Amino acid sequence: MDTKIKIKTTNSRCIARFFPFKERSTLDGDNTDQSMESKEIREDDSIIACSIGREKSSPAATWQLTLKPEKNFYNIIKPGDWVMIYLDDSSNIDIKALKGLKIVGVVNRVAYNKTTLNDGGITTNYTIHGSDFGKLFEVSEFFYNPYAPESVIKAVIAELQLRMQGNPQDFITALIDIFLGNAKTQQVEQVLFSALVPKTIYEALGGQEKVKGSAVSFYDILDKSFDSATKEGFNLFNDLNRINAANLWTAMQQVANTVVNELYTDLVNGKPTLKFRKQPLKISDALSMAKNAIELTEADIINQNLGVGDHEVFNYLYLMASQSIIGNISYSVAAANKAKFPYIGFDSTKRFGLRRIERTTDYGYKTADFDFDLMVKWADELKEYWFNAHRLENGTIEVLGINNFQIGEFIKIKEQNRIYRIESVNWSWSFGQTIFTSLTVGYGIQANGSYVDQDKDENLKYGTSFVTRRSDVRYE
Repeated sequence: MDTKIKIKTTNSRCIARFFPFKERSTLDGDNTDQSMESKEIREDDSIIACSIGREKSSPAATWQLTLKPEKNFYNIIKPGDWVMIYLDDSSNIDIKALKGLKIVGVVNRVAYNKTTLNDGGITTNYTIHGSDFGKLFEVSEFFYNPYAPESVIKAVIAELQLRMQGNPQDFITALIDIFLGNAKTQQVEQVLFSALVPKTIYEALGGQEKVKGSAVSFYDILDKSFDSATKEGFNLFNDLNRINAANLWTAMQQVANTVVNELYTDLVNGKPTLKFRKQPLKISDALSMAKNAIELTEADIINQNLGVGDHEVFNYLYLMASQSIIGNISYSVAAANKAKFPYIGFDSTKRFGLRRIERTTDYGYKTADFDFDLMVKWADELKEYWFNAHRLENGTIEVLGINNFQIGEFIKIKEQNRIYRIESVNWSWSFGQTIFTSLTVGYGIQANGSYVDQDKDENLKYGTSFVTRRSDVRYE
């Protein structure tokens, strides 16, 4: 059947709330409260274009604003200043309620641009690039002052050794508490160095508590959404050197047990949020997550490229526990004597050859009692996912005028009765135009839980018309 696309025209709008620091000195280390004082500058009509990209594989979204040369933004906005960017239909934006908020982040670069046209005319504008709040995870380095009093250093190391054990969620929570919280509040200011956030940002995000001074800890504006399933597993983590030379994000990835879990950032109801959840390795898990999927129709989608490929084929799975769990002894699921292991799909190897996927986990047992059942469970879940990965549709979907997408969540295409998980979202807007949204999606299955290749209907259902140009000429 033929499907007409609904080209939506909406009154889209972009608003930027900049919070430039008042102090523009060299910040030479005087540790003054004035260094974090900021004021708000709001820009609306001067913004002529905006683009925002957020993906699950990166801790920090990126953004760019193009502004008319109505002010000298080069001197008004500086790298390091904070910003809140709203991008949505005008009717959906509520500044105080944080509706339509797409970015809470920092400025990376400000540039003045001049372009000479073919007719000799000149156009000028400003571009401002930046990252969202996730950048603070990347710039928070693991470092303590070696010249601090020895008693203070020993206290911090003792706290680390006490907290650095347990399940993945214990580790993530400990790293955030120790290294991201305000060092002054923890009374370890002489040892740890923490990035702070202007009090004006804290208040703009709805912070209610009275704050002394001009700044708060990044910890104070961060919401945490942790899945209870990330408490599975146990590890006695003694090797602090593994995280000593890393930034906070790298360290969290190292302890998150990403074999079965995933860690990423997003704005949830306008609040900076760290999400830590179990991957939907089983079809049943994906269907449970998709219960609240955003529904699209064929008429909503202006472009799509969805399909499957043999580069996602895997037929050999080996799950191994790291040596750090039991001294220098390495073992696998086979040690439990409860499964044929490694898993090999022999029929698949005949068609595609051997395609190996090997994974290692630091959390090889439920508790310190060395219960291997958990490894068997994870291996079964990984087998279900990776041995069928080539049957999961993936690709891109592009829409106009629909802006409420979040990475890690599901969408559903009504006519096809299929669901897809969002891996990345990119919004782009120019003055007078409707917001264009591009989604990178994966985990495409039928809404009833069957794989797309189980649909045996060979008749083309969607997009049965095509267009040729009258000027096309075939030359023999």
